[in-house]
Amino acid sequence: MRRRHHTKAMGSILLVVLVCLALAATSACGSSSGGSTSAPAAAPAAATPSPSPTTIAGSDQPFMVGDVQVQIVFAKLGPRGSFAPTGMTSAKTQLTVEVTAPAGHLAAVGNMEPWVTDQNDVRSKLGAAISYTKPKPPHVDWLFAVAKGEKSFVLHFPSGEAVDLSPLIQ
Repeated sequence: MRRRHHTKAMGSILLVVLVCLALAATSACGSSSGGSTSAPAAAPAAATPSPSPTTIAGSDQPFMVGDVQVQIVFAKLGPRGSFAPTGMTSAKTQLTVEVTAPAGHLAAVGNMEPWVTDQNDVRSKLGAAISYTKPKPPHVDWLFAVAKGEKSFVLHFPSGEAVDLSPLIQ
């Protein structure tokens, strides 16, 4: 008899907990304190689309990425070199983009996180950034693992700039 009383008490407590949870959920879903549901919230205003960045033609001329001036020395497709970008497989080839910057800004260039897209808009993230101080003038090589057979790429920066690498690819 005592066990039956204990089971009834537990059942009552469980019922009270479930009712409280249901009320809390209803309250969280926007019910008013009177128990009736409120009108559905108005849909948020549509975000104004930001203008798409203008893609500049790749050249050996310096350009600004945020507040850092950079210059692409060359872009080259080919088999992996001494260093392989992350994501390199037998179905991919290496795209190397050599970039220079004015004295004191090379570290900022090495810390950038650009990506490339091919003509099919397939995105390849930066696979490696290698900074060199010798034997050439200081520069950074950005390495990307891209699909074999692709020949046209656009280099993108998080700050919005985009550069067509096609004229620079060797």
